[in-house]
Amino acid sequence: MGCNCDVGESAAFCATTMRRARKDHRCYECGDTIEPGETYEVIEGMWDGSFETYKTCSGCVAAWSILEAAGWCRVFGDLRETWREHWTKDLPRSRLR
Repeated sequence: MGCNCDVGESAAFCATTMRRARKDHRCYECGDTIEPGETYEVIEGMWDGSFETYKTCSGCVAAWSILEAAGWCRVFGDLRETWREHWTKDLPRSRLR
């Protein structure tokens, strides 16, 4: 998560863990239910003086991994827009039709 761009506020501190759900949770990115038994990511930290917790399903974690490997910065709750922008910017126009 070491992004050096000017998007958003840098975390004063944060920790990332992978957990196995024991109850239903909601993915912060796609809004789908993370069901018991599924693995999900939890990022907890402090941004702009406020403690936040972000839970992300394994599918959205995989999508962010691809985007981050391509040099895109992670902005919580912005996966769909970042993915759309990445593919429309980086793919040749002929492949978008």
